[in-house]
Amino acid sequence: SISYAFDATELDRASEAKNGLERIISLVRSRAEMHASALAGRRPPVVLLSDIEAIAQSTAPEMLTKSNAQIERISAFIISGLDDGSVDVKSPAAATFFLLNILHWLPQWFASIPNAHHHSAVDGVCDLLRNGIILDSNRPAIRAILRPRLEEYPAIFDRSVRNQLKRDAFLRAGIR
Repeated sequence: SISYAFDATELDRASEAKNGLERIISLVRSRAEMHASALAGRRPPVVLLSDIEAIAQSTAPEMLTKSNAQIERISAFIISGLDDGSVDVKSPAAATFFLLNILHWLPQWFASIPNAHHHSAVDGVCDLLRNGIILDSNRPAIRAILRPRLEEYPAIFDRSVRNQLKRDAFLRAGIR
């Protein structure tokens, strides 16, 4: 199970945005900027819980309750977006799962991007959430994230490196 330890103020700030979509983007931007700041050494790393069952039995129920409440608040952002017309999804549950997975993979993705390009990476993720993957000639172009050249990747024949290259390619295509 995926779980997150959000600061209550982080969710409160996001809930102040004007509509459901902007609440989602505010939360993702806030979390992404926190990860970028941690990687740049400007703040401590952000806590990300991914396996509550592995935590001591005495604290797991309390953490699970808090985590579920936070997930419900995030899901409420999506539902409010459906209500106000800023979000158009068929399944709020699937959209919540997708959003939580984005938040889960942010630290690993940011670790592969030079610190100087984190801001454009945050903008790219927010652009993808705001505009989706669409073909529209009127849509403003977002500057691409600069990635290391292929020869800069170590152990190119290593399966994990090849898998990382594939994930990076999908992310770049999605952001473009």
